[in-house]
Amino acid sequence: MEIVYRDVAAIDIGKRQSVVHVHTPKLKETRSFGMMTAEVLALADW
Repeated sequence: MEIVYRDVAAIDIGKRQSVVHVHTPKLKETRSFGMMTAEVLALADW
């Protein structure tokens, strides 16, 4: 299978939390953030 994109990210926004996944050749990380203002700002900073 041909690799189209090496670096990808996804976000699943729910009612109570957002789950973000980042996948690069050097990094595979999944983090969860709440939906309160401080937590949404932490997601933006990340």
